[in-house]
Amino acid sequence: MSEAEIVYQISEIYNRVWSIQQWWASMSIGLLILAHLASERLNLLLVMFIMALYSSFSLYVFNILGRNWNTIVSYIQDLQELKDTDHDLSSGTLTFLIPQSEIVTSLVIIVLVSTFIGCNAYLVYSYLKIRRKKNA
Repeated sequence: MSEAEIVYQISEIYNRVWSIQQWWASMSIGLLILAHLASERLNLLLVMFIMALYSSFSLYVFNILGRNWNTIVSYIQDLQELKDTDHDLSSGTLTFLIPQSEIVTSLVIIVLVSTFIGCNAYLVYSYLKIRRKKNA
């Protein structure tokens, strides 16, 4: 592959990852809205079903994100091999060869996991809050 083709592939994967993250965030917000607006109508079976469905979808999304990240890493290795063969890379392409901070990667993982836990916790909280009010 040429430099341009590799850079294009990386760009497309970044766009795909962004779209997947937006879709998952929308589903997470939808779960929060459901928990807030429909908490009086939820029963334990429905809460468990919603949590299982959201968890399955989230694991699927996280798997896709991980596979896309591995593909990006492979393309960056291809760029490094091009550079090592004395191929002159453009300035923009060279930025892909700068290692990403582990702090940034860790923060992304923390945000995704925290959002997942927070959405499930709010669903359970909303369900229990309404049940306590009814029993009081």
